[in-house]
Amino acid sequence: MTLDELKAVLIPVALALRADFDPMTQRAYHRLLKDVPAPLLVAGVDAFLETGPRFMPTAPELQVAAEKARRALLAAHPYDGCVECEGQRGFRTVIAEGGQPVVSPCPCKARHQQKLARLGLDKPAAVLPNEAGAGDEAVYPTLEQLPERIQARLRAVAAQKLLR
Repeated sequence: MTLDELKAVLIPVALALRADFDPMTQRAYHRLLKDVPAPLLVAGVDAFLETGPRFMPTAPELQVAAEKARRALLAAHPYDGCVECEGQRGFRTVIAEGGQPVVSPCPCKARHQQKLARLGLDKPAAVLPNEAGAGDEAVYPTLEQLPERIQARLRAVAAQKLLR
């Protein structure tokens, strides 16, 4: 999103909420929101304004609102597959050279991904509160990856814990 697009979306909101939105603040908002597609920001701002805010939302709040709007739009554009892959969505069965049936990715899946990319729905806008990595599995460090003083403390605590 360009700075001009950001101004076109947020200046009316700032005026309506009687907030100061000077050029320095605009650049700060743009720095955080530059990766959010403009249509998603508009949808997020619209959803945010429906809650009846009293103050100008911060850039992280707008990122979260844009991500919620992105997820709603993703739900409105599900991947249904096509006739070729109706038995196993996303994959189709083709006959290989030796007459053997082989499963290969269906082209309709790539077309759906391209459609989502055109709509700006392919990448998350933000990590929502109370989510670890936007759905990614949390990866914890092993004992060897921790600093030496923490390793020593954990070993001491573990030594004190005896099964009775």
